[in-house]
Amino acid sequence: MGSDPGRILLIGIDGLYNYGCEAIVRGTHALIQRQFPGTQLVYASPRPAVDAKRIADIDVKVVTRELTNRATPPVIASAILRRMGIPFHARRDSLRPIRDVDAVMLIGGDIYTIYSNDAYPGHLIKYGDAVLAAGKPYIVWGASIGPFTQRPEVERKFKAHLQHLPLITVRDVSTLEYLDSLGIRENVVSCSDPAFAVAPDVVTTLEGPTERRIALNLSPLSVRYVGGTKEQALQQSAVAIENIVKRFNCRVLLVPHVVIESAPHDDDLHHLKLIRDHLPAETKSRVDLLEGDLGFVGTKRELAKCTAVVAARMHCAISALSACVPTILLSYSEKSIGMSKYVFGSPSHAITLRELGSDSFMNMLDKLVANRTAESQFLLDQRERISTDAENAVNGLQKCCARSRQ
Repeated sequence: MGSDPGRILLIGIDGLYNYGCEAIVRGTHALIQRQFPGTQLVYASPRPAVDAKRIADIDVKVVTRELTNRATPPVIASAILRRMGIPFHARRDSLRPIRDVDAVMLIGGDIYTIYSNDAYPGHLIKYGDAVLAAGKPYIVWGASIGPFTQRPEVERKFKAHLQHLPLITVRDVSTLEYLDSLGIRENVVSCSDPAFAVAPDVVTTLEGPTERRIALNLSPLSVRYVGGTKEQALQQSAVAIENIVKRFNCRVLLVPHVVIESAPHDDDLHHLKLIRDHLPAETKSRVDLLEGDLGFVGTKRELAKCTAVVAARMHCAISALSACVPTILLSYSEKSIGMSKYVFGSPSHAITLRELGSDSFMNMLDKLVANRTAESQFLLDQRERISTDAENAVNGLQKCCARSRQ
């Protein structure tokens, strides 16, 4: 095996219907294979048959994500106590799959965070601690973490967990600063998101398309963060699109980055169809909807044809940025601000979802469109730095796995 990291289990995501999750798996495979072609990746999926088809073109073994028996005392106790308002988490994932691997990698980007319903993934803390107790490295990969500042009791749990991990690779500046404030530094490596490594040949032209075309990605999850009713959120989005079409005399491309018909609460395509139905006929004739479930790479090709991109989903934004398309990150958490800082050195390209369609938003988009060539050239100039950061993560992985064998 030599310096090869060995066999690695990828776990933590709910399926590749989320193109960002697909990009993480694809990008991780590309990065590791580039330096260590003997490494085998095993992806634990709750939808193994469907996900295996999605990434059939790369050498990643897809297995079923095994869960613990829900009738075990810890799981039952966890459910009862949480209903009583008492925080208690039981490990959900089985340890059986870790027997045949050399390391376990938690993937998914912003899994270690407070969710919109105020919950947090305590079960993954339990799982990670159990993996470490079994003698296997547990690595948090390409992550945005926290902040948990408003929940001191949660912050204490994550701090105790994170400081004992062998490796945390961090994709954004805000997370680096937050972990540093907790005194977590020695096991942290700064990196670019694995999605930056996917389809690097897909790049826009500096001058952009002949016909002005602005892509917009919005998700149903954003409604929870903006507040108000679903109808109000749909109407706000429709008005913003109408204003974009009028101000920039352009076509708008509505771009889904999560497509799952069985879960409309998470399905961008369903949400974007509802928004389109709220548009007046004149505007609607200039608004296209990207259908066909194209996956991450197919969608990136379409984004590369656009003048500018406005994205709520982090990996839709990364897809556009890596294709050197001027991009605004619609922010509902620290991760978008952190990504803007990582790419541009400041939060200049992030704006809150509540400001969609506002004067501040329109002025920001106006600057991107007016300076399209310079914006694209800047992103093109960042590619070498971002590629080097990706290699830092893989080098950290190799050292981590080598230490575990000593």
